[in-house]
Amino acid sequence: MRGVTVEAGHEALRDGRWADARLTFEAALDEGETPEALEGLGLAARWQHDEQAALRAHERAYRLYRARGDHRGAARMAMQLALHAYNFRSDVVTGRGWMERARRLLAEVAGPCPEGGWVRMLGAHLALVIDHDLAAAHRLAQEATAIGRQVADVDIEMFSLAVQGLALVTEGRVEDGMRLLDEAAAAAGAGEIADVDALQTVYCYLIYACKRVRDFDRAESWCARVRETSARWSDRLTLSICRTHYADVLLWRGAWADCEAELDSAAREFRELNERRVGDVVARLGELRRRQGRAEEAEALFRRAETHPVSVLGRAALAIGRGDAGAATDFVERYLRRLDPGERTERVAALDLLVRARVLAGDLAGAAPPPDD
Repeated sequence: MRGVTVEAGHEALRDGRWADARLTFEAALDEGETPEALEGLGLAARWQHDEQAALRAHERAYRLYRARGDHRGAARMAMQLALHAYNFRSDVVTGRGWMERARRLLAEVAGPCPEGGWVRMLGAHLALVIDHDLAAAHRLAQEATAIGRQVADVDIEMFSLAVQGLALVTEGRVEDGMRLLDEAAAAAGAGEIADVDALQTVYCYLIYACKRVRDFDRAESWCARVRETSARWSDRLTLSICRTHYADVLLWRGAWADCEAELDSAAREFRELNERRVGDVVARLGELRRRQGRAEEAEALFRRAETHPVSVLGRAALAIGRGDAGAATDFVERYLRRLDPGERTERVAALDLLVRARVLAGDLAGAAPPPDD
């Protein structure tokens, strides 16, 4: 396989032919080690869920780009290493370190570049989903959108619009947020978004938004779209995450057997791909048991995933069921402390439980809405 080109490997990646891409990049490396071939090899291995091969390739590519003085290339690898930490190990600390490294490298680059847009866009994602910092999410997403337009990168622009859309829905500005999410999803459906990570995440954001406003019919249809896309790209991790969201829809519909089947399937995949994500399944299974009236089993499952938001609210509901208003209030307040005060749609379920706990405690004044200003 003489004279093989790195571009041929990237063409295979664009087609979702992960095995062909990997073989092509490996052949290119046999002819001479380059950071470009290692970068592609790491991407192919990541899509094949080969964590160690992906990590080795991208760490080596990072070092070679640094030795070359290629700040943009090194920053791309730093962001990929951050994604490795998040996707394979749910390691937020290590991921933040690599993101900060990418930002510092890009500070040495003159003018706008795609990498500058991606680092801001990923920062906006973390601010919204991990840090619950709506102001930072908006600021970084707007900066990323501007860069995406400057460098004519539709992937960055649409991904960033989706972040802003979900942030707006979270704030309670549902119509404005859904408009941005619909635009990003339309671009994804029309094939305008080339990056598979961006494509899947745009769809997932729309599902998150639908769930937050209890639009379960719409969430169900988008879950189906993500499942189709995941199957097309052999993306087992995103498919498993989608299963947990679809389980939420089934739970609300009362389709308990189907809900449990989806959770079982997701759990099997998570045990292989990212053990730390099993907690997403355990917490939801606890909520299923609670709704089935199996309180002791629910409590045991919630304790296994005790920091998960579903578990915290589930334990509050169990406490109300046994007449313990004080414990319920403690759990709800613990949940609310992790949120930005502006995350209105995320606070609804917790506030409903808080009202019920205060009524149970005889605190009718505390359960009443505040007077109008």
